[in-house]
Amino acid sequence: MYSLMVQEDTSDARIWHHDFGTGTWSVVATVNDSRAESSGIVDASDWFGSGAWILDVQGGPGVLSETGPDTGVTSKLSAGQLLLMKIPGS
Repeated sequence: MYSLMVQEDTSDARIWHHDFGTGTWSVVATVNDSRAESSGIVDASDWFGSGAWILDVQGGPGVLSETGPDTGVTSKLSAGQLLLMKIPGS
């Protein structure tokens, strides 16, 4: 089976699956934090079996609280995760 995964990075980031056999599109995953974004998806079936995909999700920005005297520095941080996703039949 031939398929394509497309990441849509908007305020409601989603991952779409296109099945070339049927010509259909379907949403297979969503990012549930509007500040987060998904980027980069790679077919990982050679390493993890049929339907395996590796993708990256970056968390929304946060502000690191500084302790002690006022340094005039604001630190921003962003969390990220590398995920393994299994979609049967993809």
